[in-house]
Amino acid sequence: MESKYFVRKASGLVREFGATDLILIASAMVFGLVFTTTQFPWFYGFNPGANLALSLTIAGIPFVFLMLVYWVIGVIMPRSGSDYVWVSRVFHPSIGFAWSFLYMFAVFITAYVGGLSAFSYALSIAVTMWGLLFQNPGLVTMGNFLSSPIGAFYIAVGFTLLFAVFAIFGVRLIKGLLYISWGAAIWASC
Repeated sequence: MESKYFVRKASGLVREFGATDLILIASAMVFGLVFTTTQFPWFYGFNPGANLALSLTIAGIPFVFLMLVYWVIGVIMPRSGSDYVWVSRVFHPSIGFAWSFLYMFAVFITAYVGGLSAFSYALSIAVTMWGLLFQNPGLVTMGNFLSSPIGAFYIAVGFTLLFAVFAIFGVRLIKGLLYISWGAAIWASC
């Protein structure tokens, strides 16, 4: 008889995202700035002659394996809670709690703070470049404001409110935006 990690089968409540959704979500976390077409003028401005699509493809290959590992573990242990469930079932619940606490702190620092810092940096450069290209002093001023600490703070507050709206409207909105943003990113990089 094979050993089981759980006493009963998982309910359908934790299976709202499929394999394709998980791969798109994981790659969105890895390549968060891919989904903003405002970064493309910045990328090509600092890297003349570079191929953005090829660069992202080469950088994304190692992360495909990470995404597949998370998907396989999610299939084997189909419960919400992600790393906590996996670590607590394999090792011990206290180790699972400690790991999840450390993991969520690391995700907050790197993904939220680091991601928003990079996003405000890229957005401010793109807006400033648009202002210079279209001879619009208002856009240049806005780009300078977005590069300031208070501008980055306002972007963070805006993203927090946006994520709250996502949480209120649920999984269907998130899935729709995920597929639309992937299509926009692929279309814009071609």
